[in-house]
Amino acid sequence: MVYFLYILFLFNWEKTFGGNGYDEGRDLKECFDGGYIIVGSTSSFGQGLFDVYLIRTDENGETLWTTTYGGQSNDRGYSILQTRDSGYIIVGNTQSFGNGSSDVWIIRLNKNGELVWSRTYGGTYADGGLYITKTSDSCYVISGYT
Repeated sequence: MVYFLYILFLFNWEKTFGGNGYDEGRDLKECFDGGYIIVGSTSSFGQGLFDVYLIRTDENGETLWTTTYGGQSNDRGYSILQTRDSGYIIVGNTQSFGNGSSDVWIIRLNKNGELVWSRTYGGTYADGGLYITKTSDSCYVISGYT
């Protein structure tokens, strides 16, 4: 048995972001001001094989700013939240920093996308963060793999 599901989407705008390399968006959130924040990975920009790629737009999809974070190896962003102070917190994984072949990477940014702090967590083998959420008591919980 095959089911077909048709959903009506009303597009106000459509944009393409990225460069000549491999770029992917992994998470998109609406910001407090009605704009959007997109996190993913890029091989088009940055300094490594892949870097965390962040794009901030207004409500019409016009780019306000973009930035990358990473080192010489593979670094990826998978999930993002806007914080109470209009900054951002990202979870992903890094092969450029940390203890093992891949580690959980948490990045805290201010509202302009500038680095406030970053932390890595993991052991000798592959670890990574895939999703971040905020609890009712204003703590953050991440899920991932180890």
